[in-house]
Amino acid sequence: MAGLRTAGFRFLLFVVYAGVLLAQNTPSSGVPGTIEGRVANAITGEPIGGAGVHLYPLGRRGGTVARAQTATSQTDGIFRFESVPQGNYFLSAEASGFVTARGRWRAERLSVDSGQQVTGVVVQLNPQGTIQGKVLDENGQPVPGARVRAYSTYAMRGRLQLRRGVSATANAAGEYSLQELNPGRYYLSAEPAGRDRQSGARHSPPAEAEVTEIEAASHPGFVRTFYPGALDVQAATPFEIVPGQPVAEANIQLRRAATYQISGRIAQSDGAVGHATVLLSPRGTLDSNVLGTSSHVAKDGTFEMKGVLPGNYTLWLIGTYAPGETASRRHGGFRLLARQDVDVTASNLGGLVLALTPPVNLTGHVEAEGIDPQRLSRVRVNFVPAGQVIVGSFQSIAVDESGNFAVQNLAPGEYVVRVNNPPAGTYVKEVSYNRQDVTVSGLDLSFGGAGEIELVIRSGAAEVDGRIQEDNAMGGTSAAVVVLAPDTVASDGYGTLTGAVSNGNFAIRNVPPGHYYAYAVERWNSVWQNPAFLQEMQRGGTGVDVEENTHAQVQLPLTTEQEVELTAARLGLAAQ
Repeated sequence: MAGLRTAGFRFLLFVVYAGVLLAQNTPSSGVPGTIEGRVANAITGEPIGGAGVHLYPLGRRGGTVARAQTATSQTDGIFRFESVPQGNYFLSAEASGFVTARGRWRAERLSVDSGQQVTGVVVQLNPQGTIQGKVLDENGQPVPGARVRAYSTYAMRGRLQLRRGVSATANAAGEYSLQELNPGRYYLSAEPAGRDRQSGARHSPPAEAEVTEIEAASHPGFVRTFYPGALDVQAATPFEIVPGQPVAEANIQLRRAATYQISGRIAQSDGAVGHATVLLSPRGTLDSNVLGTSSHVAKDGTFEMKGVLPGNYTLWLIGTYAPGETASRRHGGFRLLARQDVDVTASNLGGLVLALTPPVNLTGHVEAEGIDPQRLSRVRVNFVPAGQVIVGSFQSIAVDESGNFAVQNLAPGEYVVRVNNPPAGTYVKEVSYNRQDVTVSGLDLSFGGAGEIELVIRSGAAEVDGRIQEDNAMGGTSAAVVVLAPDTVASDGYGTLTGAVSNGNFAIRNVPPGHYYAYAVERWNSVWQNPAFLQEMQRGGTGVDVEENTHAQVQLPLTTEQEVELTAARLGLAAQ
């Protein structure tokens, strides 16, 4: 969970599962209390005045919902909340020039009893990170006007992604300065001023019968370059931003290279495609589209992209599709219409034809093992878009009394199949597509498909419960969440279970049989969906063997926030 940006501020917000939060609250009543504390620099300990401090109530107390409150810290960093209803709370703070103090302190959860005066609360913020340097050419001369951008890494549905961050323009001396950076790992890129990375040209490609590759006509020029001088992000050197330690002399040598163009058309004959865009994304690199380029498709169905470096790419055609209808009645929303892998070598690539992939229709059946089929009446089968380019049509489909269901007009793309509302005490044993197990791998319907989806829901789910050990350094009730991760998880983290901690105790129900690693953590964040992170964390997890219809018990030490941060950082992930 990341800091939210407000005007001129960086905003820190502690977010945990709503179920965890509600579990911490029990109905009661009482007279209001007060909360007093201070906001401080996490590095120097100095007070931070003028910070906005926010108090967020968690759940209900006494049948009512308390309102969020805001206070401003004084010059000595002190803040105070009056008339605070009895209940449980989280604090957040924001201040100009400061960012999330991630990994430097524990998330502050507060409980206010009837009439209680809570004091001594400390909210710490880190000074913003900065990166400074120059953009130079191959002769060490400055490149004025070059655009420098920072990219952070994060995990989305278990995949490592890049996110565009702050940017700056080099001055006449080639100097740039990137401000307001959260602690974490960053990649830097520099691009020459005015580089046309997203061509809007509307030229018809050469006829297929004439030629499919054309000799490049342009001379090498400056291209996007990653620090310190790489053409590919995989070969770039990242920066680790540490609070209070600015990065200086991060000089980027802007490189020259020959670039080429890709052109083609979409195969359409019925006017069914509208608002179409072609995306070009690198293949075999970080799962992200921020490094690619795009081109709108002209009315005659043609497209063209310029400034493409040699490499391996995938073309994705995104748009609306309604065969047999006029443009004015087109519907269906944006989805994947076509996908094609292309390789750019030392020449232009023309004459491409993107063949449209029609919507997918599937049949399905849910098999009940050891349970009355009537208990499947509330089950829904969800098709969730996944993959490198997450486009598609989420569908949630009801199962009839015979366990059958039908998937109609599913947009091409990659999907994971999930079950909603399984009966209590059951688990999903297997998901198969045309008799191939796709429980973990998911479905690739990018090029269409047909056949049957089969799911097996079986009785016999187990329970895992226990207690947080009292002898850890942070205290036995510090953990907010228990994470139960199987040996093998899907790319989106499916299979990982969580449970709330209350007074040091936890219980996780409806656990499928298998071998798990259990962790007690201060808060849940997205890295717990990443298979590589889970593999790395196994050495510090507590192994649990779970069999059908059993009740496993385990005591867990606290896995600190710092351990999570350090492990995520080694893998280039941001613990959010």
